[in-house]
Amino acid sequence: MTEKRDSTEAERHMAVDDRRTLDAIFHHPAPHNLGWMDVLRLLRHLGSADERTDGKYSLMINGHHLIFHKPHGKHLDASEVADLRHYFASSGISPDNPYGTPATATPSSADIIVLIDHHGAKLYQIHLSSNQQAETVTPYDPHHFLHHLHHRDETSEQGQRPAEDLTFYDRIAAALHGDRIVLLSHGTGSSNASNVLAERLKKQHSSIYAKIVGQAEVNTSAMTEAEILAYGRQALVAPAQRPL
Repeated sequence: MTEKRDSTEAERHMAVDDRRTLDAIFHHPAPHNLGWMDVLRLLRHLGSADERTDGKYSLMINGHHLIFHKPHGKHLDASEVADLRHYFASSGISPDNPYGTPATATPSSADIIVLIDHHGAKLYQIHLSSNQQAETVTPYDPHHFLHHLHHRDETSEQGQRPAEDLTFYDRIAAALHGDRIVLLSHGTGSSNASNVLAERLKKQHSSIYAKIVGQAEVNTSAMTEAEILAYGRQALVAPAQRPL
């Protein structure tokens, strides 16, 4: 028994260099010289980091998944460090708790109502016999254009709306840990952010897409939050066919 316990403790030991990298990710302000290879080593120590054919990395730590863009250079910029910090925090990892808590320790019986537009999203974890708990996901917006998502080559577009940075929707996907999902949004067609999210899930996160039991347009300007949640709860009680 003693040998087995010692072996487990050895497996959970974090090297000095990895510890330094973890501390740097949570440092404020974000460092400008955080090396990607150092971060990759830490990610693989804590979980898995697999490079995909498109050059992105599929990260998995404590049951939490994230698609992460490989940095263009040897070092991460401030926004990339912030994304990793958020991901580590959602996995229960911090400098005081470097290995976090596995997601399996959290009950997975909750359903999720997603209220989304092109500014951000609110995720409501729903137990039909209890109150809701909301988690907010905000888009990456380095230029502080609060009226829409960050776009590639923002300043070079001459009044035209460029394609959205779809990693915003990947970050939402990483937070969708529930048995059933209802998507609610205002607008129609491509102006309806839930359509964009559903299509992204269908192509990139098929197992999460399969959990969608309802998707609908709601008039967010005329409905209270309580009314919107009641609408979503009804979709969970009587699941409808997806429009996609």
